[in-house]
Amino acid sequence: MCESMGLFFTKDEDAIVAVLDINSGSVGGAIVLKNKNSLPLIVATSRRNYKLVSTPDGARLAREMLETLDLVCQDLQQKTGKRPEKVYCVMSTPWSHGELRSIKYEKSQEFQFTEAFAQKLIKKEIENFVIENAGLRHVMDKRITKVSLNGYVVDSPHGQSARTLTLDVFLSLSSQNIITDIEDRIHKTWKSRIAFTSQIFGDFMLVRDIFDAKNDFVIINIGAEITEVLLMKHDHLEGTAFFPYGTRNIIRAISVQLNKNVYETMSLFSLYGEDLLSPDSSTFIRAAVESAGDIWCSELRKLLADMSTSRHIPQSVFLIAPESMEAWIRSMITPKFFPEFTTAGREFSVIIPNREMLYNFCHYSDMADRDVPLSMKTIFINRV
Repeated sequence: MCESMGLFFTKDEDAIVAVLDINSGSVGGAIVLKNKNSLPLIVATSRRNYKLVSTPDGARLAREMLETLDLVCQDLQQKTGKRPEKVYCVMSTPWSHGELRSIKYEKSQEFQFTEAFAQKLIKKEIENFVIENAGLRHVMDKRITKVSLNGYVVDSPHGQSARTLTLDVFLSLSSQNIITDIEDRIHKTWKSRIAFTSQIFGDFMLVRDIFDAKNDFVIINIGAEITEVLLMKHDHLEGTAFFPYGTRNIIRAISVQLNKNVYETMSLFSLYGEDLLSPDSSTFIRAAVESAGDIWCSELRKLLADMSTSRHIPQSVFLIAPESMEAWIRSMITPKFFPEFTTAGREFSVIIPNREMLYNFCHYSDMADRDVPLSMKTIFINRV
């Protein structure tokens, strides 16, 4: 049985659930005691990375994702012996595609805003979204983010009358084939209900609610093959986007310049980041690292220019990145690299969600690793 995360959340009772983080470089999983009145308990965790290859291939990546998913589910079953009542799959690009859609409606006579009326408009928008994204037919998310009546944002629109309506809705899709394949793999281990949602909207909900981020902020989530970006302005989601350049693309770019294979390069990069190389070796690698970083910054600048019509991005930046690259990526999010998006060279406030920040929002058993991405997704799922 498959479910999508719909317009209005219904909070489950206390239950043993599984949370699966399915992204472009790994699959992570957790068995969780979901608690409606308290913090979730992460009972056990497992994470397995895909193989790092010099030339990525979409079909190969899909096969490896499913094989890795198999192993993670088996790991969790062996560690706990528990069958989760429900499995939550949190999907990132390339396994999902999400967009913020703006639906406009106008009549000469006043009309009343109701849930049924909103769902009718959203159903039509979903049909258009599916047509625009051939091959993606499974709807995962359909969530209202903002309602404007007669040009004014309204927090409680139900029952109110207006002549014009703008309805901002976050929609996400996935391939039905991918969804079916994932369900089949999960059901080999657990005969549980399965729900799907997108990572980027989960990031938004978590940052806004857990970290008490108000008004304006940007989230940059750099994955293995993809960087996803979310922009919030005036306390509302303004846009989501991504570009196909992540941590593994950075490693590949460095490996080409150093004329080394990707595994040697990854090892050297780790040593470079920890300042464990000799001065000569560091100098040798620095140029290649900076060149790869310039590519990532250039892609991010182009994306931000498309997302932000005001040519300004919020000063608060939430950065989600592999721990081994956090410091290096953080060093690039400065006015030096993004002068066109800052005010008078003002520094960005870069916040990296870490283990210490998350301790206040979930508990861990002795079998559970303090896996930051899994912890974030668990906290999000516990709240919906």
